[in-house]
Amino acid sequence: MIRALDHAGYAVHHHHQYENWFLDCPATSFDEYFAKRPSRLRNTVERKSRKLQKSYQVKFVLYGQRQEDLDQGVRDYVAVYNSSWKQPEPHPEFIPDLARRLAAIDCLRLGVLYVDGKPAAAQFWITTRTEACIYKLAYDEQFSEMSVGAVLSREMFRQALDVDHVTRIDYGVGSEAYKREWMAGMQEIFGIHAYSRQSPSGIARNFAAHLKTQAKRLAMRPR
Repeated sequence: MIRALDHAGYAVHHHHQYENWFLDCPATSFDEYFAKRPSRLRNTVERKSRKLQKSYQVKFVLYGQRQEDLDQGVRDYVAVYNSSWKQPEPHPEFIPDLARRLAAIDCLRLGVLYVDGKPAAAQFWITTRTEACIYKLAYDEQFSEMSVGAVLSREMFRQALDVDHVTRIDYGVGSEAYKREWMAGMQEIFGIHAYSRQSPSGIARNFAAHLKTQAKRLAMRPR
């Protein structure tokens, strides 16, 4: 794309856009995968899970194709999402409609962790025959000290590896530190700015972008 834009008369600048964390896992069981995770993560999940089981009634439910169950799962997912740190969805019907469409072709993995009957954490995964994409996840902030998100993640990874037998798990875009603990590989996603060399505004923007790039390079030099 850069070569094509340059050939067409554009000045092209590329920049870091996102990190994409992933796990290549052909013929990998959950136990094999989890044994390779950082000890801090494994100890936290095991300790918090034991504490939850000891003090509360805890249940993990994976919602899929059954319509009546799916409706309940979507309601509980939305309840968790709206009680989390995340901004409410701008289009409330998008997730329920997407869930129904994915469930119809057996690509939905909607997991909810219940604590004393209340939905505490929820994760929306999209799973094909070979790959699972962790699309959205959230937890109710009143349960944050219990690490309910990490406890639920363990069950979702177990489903992906031991039941669905996927060969790759993709954590989407973002540089959140917790992704590094669950994943094993990272690739960069770059953005591109292209400015016409023929127009005054394009020339001005290209010059400004060049100055910005030079300033970043100077700032990164060791002092």
